[in-house]
Amino acid sequence: MEKVMEIPNNIYQKIIEEGEKQLPYEACGFISGQNNKVRSFWPLVNEIRSRHRFFVSKSKVHQKIQEIHNTREQLYAVFHSHPTTAAIPSSYDLRNHPVDSIDMVIVSYKLDSPQLKWFQIDQSSYKNISWLLSS
Repeated sequence: MEKVMEIPNNIYQKIIEEGEKQLPYEACGFISGQNNKVRSFWPLVNEIRSRHRFFVSKSKVHQKIQEIHNTREQLYAVFHSHPTTAAIPSSYDLRNHPVDSIDMVIVSYKLDSPQLKWFQIDQSSYKNISWLLSS
């Protein structure tokens, strides 16, 4: 059975707004939840303020992962935005993805309306994961 992720509308809006707020730079963060339902969005600061890359220091990543752990939620995905390119993982995104057990969510602002895509990463390849918006 194919995995389908559920994103509540209010969290979807937070993700989209964070990406817009960080334009023209890439935004980044974590997405967590339970039972394939997103429950929390954890924005992070892109410390290099780049239009094409994001970077967060290890100490900040570990601190945020501990906060997620304390909520008893599962870390589902690393989120980042693509301010001017499609919502498709770049070779750089794939090469620097931390671990295959965590998915990747990309929001593209290339078109008039933002486009969110969810991916399962397997070393240097990726697979689209279906998601649905809930109230």
